[in-house]
Amino acid sequence: MKILAINGSHRGRNGYTQFLINKVLEGAASQGAEVETVTLTEHTIQRCTGCFTCQKQARLGKCIYDGKDAAAMIYNKMREADLLIFATPVYVFN
Repeated sequence: MKILAINGSHRGRNGYTQFLINKVLEGAASQGAEVETVTLTEHTIQRCTGCFTCQKQARLGKCIYDGKDAAAMIYNKMREADLLIFATPVYVFN
């Protein structure tokens, strides 16, 4: 089983979110799972401009930023994973 954790914390690998991811993945790895973490603060990801280029027949599903940021690489890792963990901090339960 392949497990991918996505860390959405602005503190990256130095926060409590990563600490909890590590605990979960340690348990999974001890049972034979292949584990990986993607820390979003370590990657450049452009915001969608709403240009709809990805909706045109010639470029269906292809963003204008393909090859210029890490979004496609992260999506590919997500497609390959059997299980996704989305981890983000919750501040004052808002």
